[in-house]
Amino acid sequence: MLESDPVVRLEKSRYSVGDVLRGNCTSPASNPPANVTWLINGNKINASYISRTPVALNKIVSQAGLEFEVNTFTQGKMRVTCIADVYGVYTTQTELVLDEEKPRLASVRGSGSERMSQSVTVLVTAACLSLVFTR
Repeated sequence: MLESDPVVRLEKSRYSVGDVLRGNCTSPASNPPANVTWLINGNKINASYISRTPVALNKIVSQAGLEFEVNTFTQGKMRVTCIADVYGVYTTQTELVLDEEKPRLASVRGSGSERMSQSVTVLVTAACLSLVFTR
C-alpha cells in the first residue's frame, strides 16, 4: 500500500517551447517498490533514469527522473503528472499544471522620466533657435 502521493520536483515553474524540463518524482516507500510513470499532457513519457533505494522496515523508495524538451502547451498550460503504482493495485499520483513562460516586450518609448527629459531638450533647443533667428 502507498501511504502518500509521490513528490515531484522541477527546476522551474514556467517553461517555453524549446526549454528542457528537468525534474524528478519520488514515490512513497513501499514493499514491493512502486513503479513510477511520467505523463505530459496525458501522454506517457520515458523516464531519464529510475533508481530504487532501500529504507527502513524493508521498504523501498523509487525515483524517476525526467528530461523532456517542451514542445506544446494547451491554452498556455502544460500538465506534468507522476504516477506511482504497485502492481496496479495501489496507485497514487501528483499532477502539476505549469504556465507557459511568454516573452515580455521591452518598452520602445522609454520610461516616463526619459520622455520628459527628451521633451524638455526639444523645447530648450526650439527656444534657442528662435532667439538666434529672430535677432
